[in-house]
Amino acid sequence: MELPAGLAALVAELQRCGFSVESEEWHPWPGGGRIELASPGGAGVKRVRMTEDRGVWDIEVKIGGDWYEPFTALCALDQRPHQQRALSHEERADATLALVTRFTGERAQVKAITKRQKELTAAYTRWAQGKSDTNPLG
Repeated sequence: MELPAGLAALVAELQRCGFSVESEEWHPWPGGGRIELASPGGAGVKRVRMTEDRGVWDIEVKIGGDWYEPFTALCALDQRPHQQRALSHEERADATLALVTRFTGERAQVKAITKRQKELTAAYTRWAQGKSDTNPLG
């Protein structure tokens, strides 16, 4: 199996940043691939995983004990509003690299990312329960 070009470039860039491929699995349709990279240490992003489900790839980073979508975490650090559009593989790779290089593990950064995720989850729950007309996730 093969990663899309933007994600293959992300793996190469993460390896240049000191990450190593810890696991790689490939499953036939409707599953897909799963690649997990680990950082050797430090207080920043510890792990990055890419998973494919029915041809669609997702990227997540591990901060503390939780997994986050890199672009959402980056927007939280920059205090930018949540963006409601799909990102290309290249845009998600860029956001992941930016987060990996900028996230230092400082308490304020962790709080900003955690707060943003809780706000999005609460807003999505309100929408799913019919208590809001606007889907915050797009």
